[in-house]
Amino acid sequence: ASWAWLNANNKQPKFYQSLNQLGVQAWKRQPHLRHLVSWLGSLVRFEKFPEFVNDGGYPAEGPLTSNEIKYLEPLAQWNINEKNGYSFFFPDEGCVDPSDAIKILRRAAKDLGVEIKCGHTVTNVIRDEQSGYIRTVESLERDETSTGAGLITNTRADLVVAAAGCGSKASFLGGLPLVDRPGRIEYAQLTSKNKIQSSNKLKLRRILVDPERSSHVLQRKNGDVVAGGGGNLEFGGSESTLTVPLGRAKNSHKQKYVSATSLLGLARELAPSLVDGAAFTRSCQAVRPMPQDGLPVVGYSAPGIYSVVTHSGITLGLLLTALAAAEITESISFELLDCYRPTRFAAVDER
Repeated sequence: ASWAWLNANNKQPKFYQSLNQLGVQAWKRQPHLRHLVSWLGSLVRFEKFPEFVNDGGYPAEGPLTSNEIKYLEPLAQWNINEKNGYSFFFPDEGCVDPSDAIKILRRAAKDLGVEIKCGHTVTNVIRDEQSGYIRTVESLERDETSTGAGLITNTRADLVVAAAGCGSKASFLGGLPLVDRPGRIEYAQLTSKNKIQSSNKLKLRRILVDPERSSHVLQRKNGDVVAGGGGNLEFGGSESTLTVPLGRAKNSHKQKYVSATSLLGLARELAPSLVDGAAFTRSCQAVRPMPQDGLPVVGYSAPGIYSVVTHSGITLGLLLTALAAAEITESISFELLDCYRPTRFAAVDER
C-alpha cells in the first residue's frame, strides 16, 4: 500500500533531505533492484515558493510556465497562472512498484537461508528473568484448517529487528511514539482499447504531484495508473492494510469508504486523457508508520530491540537497512543516524 515515490524534495530539515538524497542514490546503485525504477522526474506544484530550492544541492527546474510544463509532460493539464502556485521539475526522482522489489528481496533472503514465516502476528518478546536477555519471540500463527484463534509459537532469538511499521508502538517492541496518519491510494488499468495506445499517447512521462488539488498520480512500468491524495482515511487498523475490491467499493457510501473514484477523480484534473482511458481496479488504505516528530527512528529502542521505522520507507529502505545491518553485525555507530535515535523521545519525556 505504497505510492512508492523516490524523492527528497521539500523534506525538512536539511539533514533529513540529505538522508533522502542518499536513499535515492542507494536505489541507483543497488545491482539487483535498480532496474525496477522508472526515473521519470517529478512535476510538483507548491502553494508558496519552495525556499529549499535556493539552498542548492538538489537538482530543480522552475518556476515553470504552462508551456514548459506541457513540454515536460504532454498529458498534464496544470491550468497554472501567477495566482495558483509555483511549479518545479525535479529530474532525479522516480518511482518503483514495491511488489516487484519485495519479490526480489524475498528470493534473495531465501537464497541466504532466511526462513520467512507468513501468517504470524508477534505478540511478545520473552526475556530471561535473571539476565534480561531476549530468549524467544512469541507469535500467534493462524491455522487455516482450525476454527480456533490460532497457535502460539516461540522462535528462539537473541536480538529483534523491529521493522514493524505501526506495530513498533507495541511496548514489547520498544513502545515508540507514533501518530495516526492514515493514507489511501487507488489503482486503475488502461482499458483494452487504450492499451494499444499506451506506448505513445497514454503514457505519463513524469510523476505529477499537486498538493493544492490534494492529488498525485504516476504510471508504473506495467501501465498501472496509481493515484493518491484526497482526505484522510475514515477508519483503519494500526497494523493492517485493507484492499477494497471494485464490487465492495461501489457501495462505499454504506461502508463509510471514501468514494472509490475520488482519488482518480482528482487525478483526472491533472491528466484527464490518461484517467479517462483507464478503469478503476482496486483501492488500498493503511496507516502510515509516522514517528511523533515526523523523522525516522533507527537504533536500539530497548535492550536487544533494534528499531527501524520511517514514513519514507521506499526512498530510505535500501540505505537504512544497509546502515542498520552494519551497526548490528559490526557493533559500530554511524554519526549520520544520530538525529534519528529512539533515545530522542526519552529526552523529551524527561524535560
